[in-house]
This record gives sequence, structure tokens and C-alpha cells, in this order.
Amino acid sequence: MVRHFGILIGGCSLSSASAELIIKALHSNGYNIPRARATVGASEIYKPQKNKFYKAGMSVIEMMSLTLDSVPEIVFKLAPGKIKNQVVLLNALIHRDCKFISLYRYNILDKVLCNLRDFKHDPCEISDKYSKFSLWRHSDDRKNYVFPCGPKEFVEMLRGSERNQKEFNKYLDIHLPKIPRISTESIHGYESDLSEEALDKSLQAMSIIFDQFGEDFDADTTRKLLEEKRGTRNKPYSHSALRFSHNSTLEIREHVEKAGYGKYWRD
Repeated sequence: MVRHFGILIGGCSLSSASAELIIKALHSNGYNIPRARATVGASEIYKPQKNKFYKAGMSVIEMMSLTLDSVPEIVFKLAPGKIKNQVVLLNALIHRDCKFISLYRYNILDKVLCNLRDFKHDPCEISDKYSKFSLWRHSDDRKNYVFPCGPKEFVEMLRGSERNQKEFNKYLDIHLPKIPRISTESIHGYESDLSEEALDKSLQAMSIIFDQFGEDFDADTTRKLLEEKRGTRNKPYSHSALRFSHNSTLEIREHVEKAGYGKYWRD
């Protein structure tokens, strides 16, 4: 059977964790779709450096066509910018009957902070090699990172992130108006929030995803899977505990609130 499921999601949006949870949910419901890392090299199949089917001189469309011809079942990720800038690529995937969902990180403050930690510091600390990136992601240096930006620059980053998401939503309205758009917080909230409400939100999100993918969904089976991970993630960190190199955290917060982004600040 051919199952090509695409997740449209940007970086620093819990993309890897979300893709992994969706695959586990598919497995628990009896759909043993192999992990992209095993069949292709990574779930970002549009990146030549991560796709084992890439050959020198191939276009992205040629590479992805070969990948999907070679791998009948896969859950893969696509970055919004990649789709937005390549309508031809999107049309080729739609023609192949790929099923899509769009995931996004509601808290753009968390997204910007993650981006700063992972892409705005000394490039010598990060490489394209997954192993080094993984080490950085789990290091104390990342946890204790001092953000090298002032309040105005930080607010502009928030505005830029918000603007990018709005532009991508408009793009979806035109090209993929019927696909569900789900926040990753709703998918993963139960991991740190032990309430039934958080678990129900995740179940509802999974039900929508399965429906979009055209697969039967067993709520009891999926609930059992989620309950095994319940409470495994620490509660989200306090933004007030962050450190900035040029200004106090209080000054940063004041500018964030004045700019209209106070709802994202977490104590």
C-alpha cells in the first residue's frame, strides 16, 4: 500500500517530536509505517544532504520523486518556506496523492527563543551533522544560553515570526485550504500537563490527523499510548528565568508586552 504523509512544519516547532509521536500513534493503530530515518536517512526528505536517494545534479523535485517511488510508506516533513517558494514541488506532491497536515507552534516566543539558541550563535558549535546538533540540543550550554539581543531586536524577531506564519496561512488558504492546522502544543501538552483536558486535546488532534491521512482511528488504543508518555516532559520553563546579554529580562518583558506579545510570556 502507498502511504505518503507530509507534515508541513517549520523549524523550532517541536517538529521532530511531533513526527515521532504521529508515527508511534500510527504503529499503535496497526499501521507499521517505517521511520523515514531508516528508509531515507531523515524525515526532511527535501534536503539533499539528508536524503540517501540524492544524486549530484538532481533537482529537489527529481530527488523527492525518486524517494517516493522507492519508499511506498513514509511520514515526512516539509518546511513552510520550501513549499511556499516552490509551487511546482507542492503540485507534484499533490499529484502523487500525498496527504498533508499543517502543524505550527502557537507560542511564537518559544519559537524565536529556540531559533536563537540553535541558529544565531557561534556557527562552529553547530554543523549539519545530526550527531553534533543533537549533542548541542541536550547540552547545558544550550540550557543556560545567554541571548545576544536587545529588546527592539527581539520584538522584531517576534513580529517576523508572526508575519511568516500569517503569510504561510494565506498560502495554505489558496493551495491547500482543506488541510487541518494544528498547534504542536495541543499535541504534546499532556506530556507536562496531567489534566484530562490536556490528554483529550491530544486525542482530538490525533483523530483529526488520522482522518486527514484517511486511516481508521482507535481512540482507546491511542489513549493508552499517550498515557504511557503522560508527565514525561518537564513543565515548560519560565521566560522570566532567561538571561539576555544587553538588557535585563524585565526590560525585555516590558517591550514584549508593549508590542502586544505579552500573552506568550510564561512565568
